[in-house]
Amino acid sequence: MAETMVLYNDIARDLATDQHSREREKTIIATRLQYDLISQMGAYAQVQKNRLTVYAHIEQQQTDHLLDFLQQTLKSLLESLGSEIMGVALGNVKDNTYRHLLCEGKMPWLTGGPHAADHPIKVAPEFQQAWIDEQALMVNNLHQETQLPSSFQGECQSLGIRSVGLFVMHDQQGRPQSLLLVCGRFPGYFLSEETGDFWQKIADLIGRLQVNIGHSSNPRQHRLSDEIHFRQLLAKGKVEMYYQPIVDPNTGRTVKVEALARLCDGGSIISPGKFLPAFGIPQLRALFDTGLARIREYLIDLNVPCTINLPTEIMADTRWLKLLPEYLTGIGLDAQRIGLEILESSLTDHPDICQALFVIREAQYPILLDDVGAGESSLLRLSTLPISGIKIDQRFVRSLQQGFENLDLILALRMITLQRGLDCIIEGVENSEIVDTLSCIPTVLHQGYFYSKPMTITALAEWMACEVQERSLEPLPKTLYGWYGCHVRKELSIRDALYTIPDLINIDALQNAEMCPLHGIIHQIGGGEELVQLHQEWHLNYAQAASQLQSGFSMDTLREDLDATRNKLRTLIERKIGLRPA
Repeated sequence: MAETMVLYNDIARDLATDQHSREREKTIIATRLQYDLISQMGAYAQVQKNRLTVYAHIEQQQTDHLLDFLQQTLKSLLESLGSEIMGVALGNVKDNTYRHLLCEGKMPWLTGGPHAADHPIKVAPEFQQAWIDEQALMVNNLHQETQLPSSFQGECQSLGIRSVGLFVMHDQQGRPQSLLLVCGRFPGYFLSEETGDFWQKIADLIGRLQVNIGHSSNPRQHRLSDEIHFRQLLAKGKVEMYYQPIVDPNTGRTVKVEALARLCDGGSIISPGKFLPAFGIPQLRALFDTGLARIREYLIDLNVPCTINLPTEIMADTRWLKLLPEYLTGIGLDAQRIGLEILESSLTDHPDICQALFVIREAQYPILLDDVGAGESSLLRLSTLPISGIKIDQRFVRSLQQGFENLDLILALRMITLQRGLDCIIEGVENSEIVDTLSCIPTVLHQGYFYSKPMTITALAEWMACEVQERSLEPLPKTLYGWYGCHVRKELSIRDALYTIPDLINIDALQNAEMCPLHGIIHQIGGGEELVQLHQEWHLNYAQAASQLQSGFSMDTLREDLDATRNKLRTLIERKIGLRPA
């Protein structure tokens, strides 16, 4: 371009003095224009080649580590497109501030070297608006008046940056993940619509791939316009925490509460099932931070411990995860006030995440493994993860309303946690029949609508003020549900003894049903004479099996008769309570 300008300047001078040959100058100009056109076409072709190369390189990366992927991506962009851009950075916007997550090259606000994990926060309300609107922001001449913060504009100019583009990175479901900041070497870099489209494609490609590496694949459940609206509500702070009591069934007292986020849209309350699928990693992180702030602000006066869900997606940032105890302590939430719940069904076994969780437990913060039984490897995780307790998935519990198939599994899980010194919370306790059925399980806590729905902080304060006077509990079991639950617990213990220590079983005591505490309350809870006789038969059959085992019989030969006795009793109970036709 400089050479062309010198040539055209000489021609213009000749024309101005009338000392020229028009034919000669026409020839020079035509030749030069042809040369310029060829040069520009060559440069354009090279740019397109570079862009296709870098896109393919990013798409073909193979790594299971998110940080490695992002570093290699930014490095590839700079190496292939260094003639166009001065730098690229990934960032996020929250509360009108912008923070770099990772940088490569010469970037504004860059401190601590090109691989620093965090960079200074800068106020950028225009970036915040672009984030909320999910629209690209492109400035083609930083020497002119722009909509960017003056501090950012000045720092860009001092570094020789002449144009800036900010592109929202979406995952495959259209959820924004973070921002891609591109700094151009020349003014007018983003004037071409094609350039803007290219960088938006790069941003979305990175967004899709980083989410795949982070193992997040929730399906879209709403229109994109609804999802954007949900994200805008979060960005504007329209979040309210609801609290569901976790109760000791033996005393009726609230032992702790679980904090659950809701979005407020005018007079409407939006549940997590609707808005969470619309959130990417940045929104989940912002929601978590907002929840902690609300807990610190409102719950501290009630003097009740609280748990909050730690989204699996944000745990991929293990550096942040390791610093979480320090952050919690700094905002006044010590280990006696707050605990974390991690979802078993979608948790990864990455060693860096496990190591970060150990750091949290070493700081004495409780970690509960949520929805145990819903995933594929929960029993293994009871030994490999540094958890303090579990929450049994509510699907096990709610199924008790249709039958008792899962009752022995619930009992077995509790026995395992007892042996490992872990707390146990049973979710999905919806009615009095389930409460009575679970009365057989020792030292567990209950959570569910039978006690209370999630409620506002005001309602929770009223609930806790009157809970002792109004919710005193009667002795359990009170119904056939509870009776059978206690019977199953006893049966599992006796079966275990038959397998392991048959010689120590007192046969005389076992065959006498009158010595069993459950036998004496059958008529009281409406069991009837048929249940009395069948319960006596059960005791006799199990005592006979114990006697045969002490005489040298194999348990394999007795199992069929014992199973028939158990199924006979269970069928009668289910018929009496209406779970089977009469």
